Amino acid sequence: MPPLHYDALIALAGSEGPSDHFTSLIMKHSGLLVAADDGARALLDRGYAPDILAGDLDSLPDQDRGTLPEKTRIVSFSPDKDYTDGELAAALAVTRLLGIPVREEDPQALYTAFMEASDLSALTFVFLNPWGIRPDHSLANLALARLLALRGGEIYLTDGTSLARIIAGPFSSPALYSSELFRKAKKLDQNRDFQFSVLAMDDQVRGLTVRGLKWELNNKKLPRGRSLGIGNRALGSYPDQVFLSLEEGTVISFIYPAGL
Repeated sequence: MPPLHYDALIALAGSEGPSDHFTSLIMKHSGLLVAADDGARALLDRGYAPDILAGDLDSLPDQDRGTLPEKTRIVSFSPDKDYTDGELAAALAVTRLLGIPVREEDPQALYTAFMEASDLSALTFVFLNPWGIRPDHSLANLALARLLALRGGEIYLTDGTSLARIIAGPFSSPALYSSELFRKAKKLDQNRDFQFSVLAMDDQVRGLTVRGLKWELNNKKLPRGRSLGIGNRALGSYPDQVFLSLEEGTVISFIYPAGL
């Protein structure tokens, strides 16, 4: 069963979902807290301060910046750069966790060091609020999270209401999501079921098996763009007993309250 511990939480400036089923619980169990600009507000609103605040700081209000403690390291970049704040926040998280020496204020040097970190297999990352009203940023954040998964990282994404996990093959897990993740959900929505979806992120998805749901998949080839894995139902109220194995390719799975 996946442990309820996350080496780094990367708070992005996307939108929060209508309910907090996962965010507060995940923050409580996260180590390094890195915020990309206005992503810091989700942390501050829940009583947490980022260890690192990164970005061109064009969207975080001055009053929020004024509440940051001295321990928060602010890494400021010019708005005219070749990388998004999210990319540089992820680069800071990776280089910090791996102890890679780098000039953090130099975006080119930072991103180069990040790209050279090819083995993330011992690390778990959560991207907080990765999607929102900017579809270009939403897609870029999904691509960034997939990049970390391809390097072996255990990758989650959440807006608080839904929780996603990106899986790169080969992969096999007896329980894709820890039952502890549903602890708060059971208090908020005692009579509400959660659903499960899985989608291909590339054209190489082969040998996909999913069990522990009403509709199971067995050794399937799942083309990108095919919606076969959307809207599945748990055998109970929560999909905390889902088994997933994958021979090749990359998929993203989602858990979310029914009726959204």
